[in-house]
Parts: sequence; structure tokens; C-alpha cells
Amino acid sequence: MEKIKESYTAASGFPTKLLHQKVIEDGKIIPIHLQISPTNACNLNCDFCSCEDRDRKKQLSLEQTTQILDMCGKKGTRAVTITGG
Repeated sequence: MEKIKESYTAASGFPTKLLHQKVIEDGKIIPIHLQISPTNACNLNCDFCSCEDRDRKKQLSLEQTTQILDMCGKKGTRAVTITGG
């Protein structure tokens, strides 16, 4: 780990290098940051929206959302952004 800390030249490169090292050591990729949208429902109709063609009735239940968050947390995810709606 110390070798990685010494080898980066920009602060923005540091987390990426840590992730690459983790993949090399463990042989698997774990999302550090999860962005989850429990619902597509929206009462707006913005002209610029990139989500306008999505099925607005689709949504994850609270149980499904909790299961996803629990699983990712146990695997090593460190940050979550909840979006949608």
C-alpha cells in the first residue's frame, strides 16, 4: 500500500490506483461508490431530461433497495448516492 501512495502524482489519481491494486490483490472488482435509483417516477416533464423514455412505473421495493445496499456494503462499497423520483 505504501508503494501506491508514493507513486501517484495527482490527488485525483490516488483512488484509482488503490482500486487497481485492490483488483490485483483480490482478483475482483468492488464498486467504491454506488449510485442507485429506487424509482423512475417523476412528476416533471423537463425538455432536457435524459430519462424521459424510461418506464416511470418501474421501481425497486424498499426490501430490494435494502438488500442491494446491504450486499454492496458487505462487499466494500464506501459511498452511496440515491437518485430518482
